[in-house]
Parts: sequence; structure tokens; C-alpha cells
Amino acid sequence: MNTAIRNWLDRLPHDNPLQHKQARMFQLVLMAWIALTSLGVPALFLIPADPNAPPPPQIVFSLMIIGLAALLLWVVPIVALVLLRCGLFKQSVATAAIGLLLSHSMAAWIMGLRTPAVLIVYQLPIALVGLLAGRRLLLSVSGLTLAIVVLIGILEVRSPPLAGFFGPPADTTGGAVADIMTIGFFVGVTLLSTLLLDRFSSALREALTTSLAREGELRGIRATLETSVAARTAELETALSDVQAQAAEQRRLLAEVEQQRATIQDLSVPVIPISADTLVMPLVGSLDSARLQQLQEQSLRALERSGARTLVLDITGVPVVDSQVAQGLLLTVRSARLIGAEVALVGIRPEVAQTIVGLGIDLRDVRTFSDLHSALDQATV
Repeated sequence: MNTAIRNWLDRLPHDNPLQHKQARMFQLVLMAWIALTSLGVPALFLIPADPNAPPPPQIVFSLMIIGLAALLLWVVPIVALVLLRCGLFKQSVATAAIGLLLSHSMAAWIMGLRTPAVLIVYQLPIALVGLLAGRRLLLSVSGLTLAIVVLIGILEVRSPPLAGFFGPPADTTGGAVADIMTIGFFVGVTLLSTLLLDRFSSALREALTTSLAREGELRGIRATLETSVAARTAELETALSDVQAQAAEQRRLLAEVEQQRATIQDLSVPVIPISADTLVMPLVGSLDSARLQQLQEQSLRALERSGARTLVLDITGVPVVDSQVAQGLLLTVRSARLIGAEVALVGIRPEVAQTIVGLGIDLRDVRTFSDLHSALDQATV
């Protein structure tokens, strides 16, 4: 329920942000005005009359004027609220101010100006237009107020008086002078308040306009920043997707490289089955510790997998055989013997033989052949 009421109050057809804020506040004032007059105006008609003494025509006329003023005081805020909800802000303020001025002037004509509260109420429509309307309406309402007060004051000091029928009587000594001084004081105060309200409302509207303009600029900057952040976020997400794609591609390439490396390693120490009982491992290139380790592991794995009983190591393509290479070959021979296989060494060139002898490496337990054909012939015997 509260949300629906709040939404209805905010639903004002005013494009100007300043007028929208003022209209929202002004409609609350009008609604409070309607509530007060709805309670007060009917009470005027509930005052019992004296049935024994019919009132004179002057009293009847005065009561009619008071009733008309009260009715006008009740109708004016309703009309002003309707105009405000229709988007006619200035017309609504003008209706409220002039209606309040006229209804109060009708009551002041009957009651007179000698009561201080009467003159104070005249400042309400001036303050209303000074805070909500422009300079033109402020000057118009102020001028009309001064004219009405001066006119009522002149009618009140006439003899017989033509105004102030129910007000306090004037003093017999200097009463007219006091009334003139009171009206003059009211005129001075009204002019001063009009000047102050004009200056203050102009400064206030300029400040509010500047504030709303800066607020609009801030909203524009915030929207620009949000757009920039969204664009930057999209760019970063795209860059992140590219990086993730590149990382996935790099992982795939690394996997291929590892696979190729494993293939190359397998090809660097190939195992060629010649028969069910014979395997040949041709070795090409330098044999470092890694290749010697791979030679041992791959030869033993091939012997175990195939069930062969003879392994021929062809070192024709090995350019250098040092002590490390020789020890690695001997370790392979001994490991193969442990699983029941014999190892034959093929392709020992003269310079390699001299190196082996010079190093003092004992190859008596290893069968050696000059070429692969001889080794195979011996293996098949």
C-alpha cells in the first residue's frame, strides 16, 4: 500500500528535474491544505444560530461572505492539485496563491485589519510564489496584496466603516492614524519580504539548477565509465579467452613434442627382430649416459617382450667408444645374461679396438663379430 502511494506521488508529468522536485513537495502541501480545510470548513456551518432574534441583513451578508471565502479556501487546493497532476506547475502555484489571497481578503473585508493575524496570513501567498514561482508571479501577487490591504484599510477607516464589521473597534483618539501606520508598516514589510524572496528564490533556483546539471554530468560520466568498464571487461574476457586458447594450443604442442621426443628416443635405439630368437639393435651416433641408459632399458624390455635369446648390438655407426661407452655396453651384456639372453657385439673397427685395448676393458665374455652378416649366421646356427 505504501509503495503504491509513493509511486502515485512520484508519477508527475514534469520533465524538468527542478520542477519535478518542487511539484512533489508542493503536492504534499496541497494535500495537507485539503485535509485541514475539509475538517475546518464544515465546522463553520455547524455554528447554531439564535432562533429568538433573527440576524440583521448585514450579519447575514457577512456570514455569506465568510462562507463563500471558506468554500473558496477548500476548492482552491483541489483545483491546484488537479492542475499540478496535469503538468501545469506554474498555473497550479498561481491558482493556489491567488485563491488563498482572495479567500483571505474576503474574510479580512468582514473581520478588518486590526487583528495582527490577519496581516500575517497575507504573507503566505507571497512566500508560496516566492519559493515556487518566478519573479513575475511574485511581483503580481505582492502588488495585488498591497492593493487589497490598502483598499480594505481605506474602507475600514471610513465613517461609517465599509469593512471590518466584526473586527475590534478603533480607538476614539488617533485610531485612524494608528491604522494608517499599521498599513504603512505592512507595506514596508511586504516590499522587504518580496525583495528577499526574489533574491533568495533566484539564488536557490540557480543553485538547484547547477546541482542538477552537475548531477546529470555525474550520471553521464558514470554511464561513460560503466560503458568503458563493460568494454574493457569484454576486451579482457576476449584476451583471457585468447590466452586460454593459446595455453591449450601450447599444451597440445607440448604433448606432441613429448610424443615426438619419445618417438625419436625410440628411433635413436631401434630394436629390429630378425627371427623369433634374434634381435638386432643398430646404434648410430654418440652414446652418452642417457642413451646408454635407454639402450639398457629398451634392450631388456625387447628381450622380455619377444622372448628372444640372442641380442646383436651393431656399433658400426658409433664414432667414439670410450670407457663410459664400453662400461655401458658391458652392463647391457651382463643384464641380458641375467634374463637368459646372449649378446653379440658387431662392428668394432680397428681404431675402436685399439681404444678398448688401451683402456684395458675386458671383452672376453662378449662374442664379437666383424660384421652383421657373420653375427646373424652364427646366431642362426
